[in-house]
Amino acid sequence: MIAALALLLVQAPTAVPAPAPATAAKVSAEALAFAEAYVPAEMTTRNAVAGFRTEGGKALAQQPTITTLEQRSPGARTKLLDAGAAVVERTYRDGLPALQQRIAAVAAADLSADDLREVTRFLVSPTGRALQGAVAANVDTAKIAAAGQANGKLTSSDLTGAIDMAGSLQAMTPAQIGELARFGATGAGRRFQSAVPKLQAAITDETNKLGQAVTPAVAQAMMMTMRSLAAPVKGK
Repeated sequence: MIAALALLLVQAPTAVPAPAPATAAKVSAEALAFAEAYVPAEMTTRNAVAGFRTEGGKALAQQPTITTLEQRSPGARTKLLDAGAAVVERTYRDGLPALQQRIAAVAAADLSADDLREVTRFLVSPTGRALQGAVAANVDTAKIAAAGQANGKLTSSDLTGAIDMAGSLQAMTPAQIGELARFGATGAGRRFQSAVPKLQAAITDETNKLGQAVTPAVAQAMMMTMRSLAAPVKGK
């Protein structure tokens, strides 16, 4: 989840342990509020759809069959992308609550209720939102797509390695960078940084699960759209 990587800029540790198993245990209101701020549903879904449109568009442009279809039916490429994007959006919207529950459980294991409230307060602040937006705008989706295709799944390193950290910071104002540094120096900020590797490992694991669900569904939706576009027009 691109937006969920934002706080890695706060000099988080780089060692990433294996993801903790998902849990069905009830989480506290503080932990759930943190998870919803750390992986904001609207932004995360929007980023996923945008990434699909960018990389999906590149892939379709390289397919001779799609080029021929576009010549026969102008706008076909856009319709195919629209069909796939609708599936991506639906899958992420339906799957994010479970991901947020897992993130809440992982966070609650390492952070106190007071810490969770402090971190959440920062995440939903103008600076926290600016940071998440800056990171989202400086992610190389081509790197993520290539890693997924090469390995069949993503690792935490794949996701963090796709972020242009310098570009993200350059997109922020000096005042925002100062506030980010001050938060990182607080007790809650330091404990949050220590928890980030576990959080990121869980996010990566859940992202792979979403990818496994969305890939065949997108392929089916796009195939059905392609068939409808390629079908003979009645009366001609």
